[in-house]
Amino acid sequence: MFLSARLRFSAGVVWVLGVAAIGALAWVFTAFESGDAAQESAWREPQDIFITTSEQVSADEVVFEYAVPPAHALERANFRFQAQPDVISEVIYPPATLNTKTGHEQYLERVRIRVLLAKGQGRTGHVTAIAQGCNLDLDVCYIPFAHRHTLQWP
Repeated sequence: MFLSARLRFSAGVVWVLGVAAIGALAWVFTAFESGDAAQESAWREPQDIFITTSEQVSADEVVFEYAVPPAHALERANFRFQAQPDVISEVIYPPATLNTKTGHEQYLERVRIRVLLAKGQGRTGHVTAIAQGCNLDLDVCYIPFAHRHTLQWP
């Protein structure tokens, strides 16, 4: 009889400790989940973070402008420009800031990049700018993103 009471007491203690442990784990997971949810809700596609506009300012020049939000940067070395037809004669970049931690040149604020076009081209075409940005607080870089500008010649 003594053994039976002792087993019931042990089983009761184990049950109480189990319930307490499950409650503690639930609290811990909820705390982590809320942190992950906050980060996840802050994670957006790069083209939604680095707002890009473009304008053909003349028959032979297109300007791409990027708005770089706080705690973010655009990597200077990861810009690419492609045109169809192949009409790019020169790309003019403004000076960039050197990140001493990574050794990369970066744009930390609004940046305007000029794309000069060869003269005397056809009537239709487009220039695509490909860029890559980083979140400096999280120390991660986003996938490259593209912005396409349709060319209009007189």
